[in-house]
Amino acid sequence: MIYVRLLLATLATLVSSTLMAQSSNPWDKVSTNGAWSFSGGLASIVSSAYQGDGGSKVRVVPYFSARYGPVVFSPVEGLGIRLRSGGGWSYGAFLAPGFDKRKESDSIQPELRLNGSYDLDLWRVGITVKQRLGNSDNRGLSMDADLRYTFIETSDIRLGGSAVISWMDAAYGRNIFGTGSGFKSVGINVNAFYTLSPQWSLFTLTGFSKLQGEASRSLLVNRTNKVTAVLGAVYQF
Repeated sequence: MIYVRLLLATLATLVSSTLMAQSSNPWDKVSTNGAWSFSGGLASIVSSAYQGDGGSKVRVVPYFSARYGPVVFSPVEGLGIRLRSGGGWSYGAFLAPGFDKRKESDSIQPELRLNGSYDLDLWRVGITVKQRLGNSDNRGLSMDADLRYTFIETSDIRLGGSAVISWMDAAYGRNIFGTGSGFKSVGINVNAFYTLSPQWSLFTLTGFSKLQGEASRSLLVNRTNKVTAVLGAVYQF
């Protein structure tokens, strides 16, 4: 179950921050006038159970999402709305599962996610704010800022990369790392998306991140570096 949560957390980053953002991705060609769209598939991951953990394992888990116009639901993104406007702006608001945790036995906490991004042709800039909900022992706010670049994009293939920097407030630092506020981590990702048919698509992600500042010096951290590899297939109904 721990690594199922891990894969869902990684897919959350991949789907909401990378795949859903690209025009060549068939998931992004869903009508917003009230039509239903469903996607399902399998993905495998090699990574540690959480940021700061020292071990790695391989797991395979299913993925599913449903969309009705701008409304999206999945175990990865939660329930929310994704909107696009003129000039390259995109916005989203979700009530979602929060996968960040202090130790392996910690449960998934609900969180509110607000995100926005702006397209600059091959470049894309984005920001995601995540507020953990619950009692004072579980709360905390974190923010991810990312810059993405598309190396190759055709009707069938997309290859891109991104750089991400993350920040945490004092409540997040205390409840997750036993520290204070500050920069949490920096990372880079390379991802690819290949359309096999109008229904079938393959995706892959390779990422590296490193804890920073007080988070990297936390006594709860066994390893400051994290390497992730994901390979999956998706079918759109």
